[in-house]
Amino acid sequence: MAIDRNDAVVVRDERAPVNNNAQGWGVAAFIVALALACTFSAYYIHLKTFRSPNDPSAPATVLEHTPHA
Repeated sequence: MAIDRNDAVVVRDERAPVNNNAQGWGVAAFIVALALACTFSAYYIHLKTFRSPNDPSAPATVLEHTPHA
């Protein structure tokens, strides 16, 4: 069955309108949340493992240091 050009216009007008602003926001929100989680976890690891060079318990003898290659 052949579709007349006038019928095609009617079919096109009956479709739901496209809302381009609603596409991809879920994925974008997930990426932002993932980036924030990585940032806060890196900061937490830094707080738990960092020792200041001025810390009295820092290694001070040659035996405690390993030379770099």
